[in-house]
Amino acid sequence: MRGSHRASSTASRRMCFARSSRRSPTRMGKLRISRAAVQDLRQIRANGIRDYGIAASSSYMDGFERLFRVLSGSPRAGTPRPEFEPGNVRSLSYRPHRILYRVIGDDVVIDRIIHQARDVRRALRDKH
Repeated sequence: MRGSHRASSTASRRMCFARSSRRSPTRMGKLRISRAAVQDLRQIRANGIRDYGIAASSSYMDGFERLFRVLSGSPRAGTPRPEFEPGNVRSLSYRPHRILYRVIGDDVVIDRIIHQARDVRRALRDKH
């Protein structure tokens, strides 16, 4: 009995996904990462290696790559953050970090990747 429930549940999920994917096709825009965000990633990796080791740091960085792919296909996945800066800033959290980005046309521009304890306004001001 269990096996038949599992099979019908899987089939239902596939059907639901197939229907929903027909309604809203995935669009892939270009992902651009600012120099400041590249520096943020380098610092996050270095801190991770120092504090947790190479394997844990690599795994953590893989998580950022997965989120970047999600953002390429669903640019509006993050939360709009008009309080931070005019210019369409959105944020998406990944563990203790916050990815700050803008959607420009079909493209996603990652401005900063900061720890949630940091001052966002200051980080955005310092991005240039």
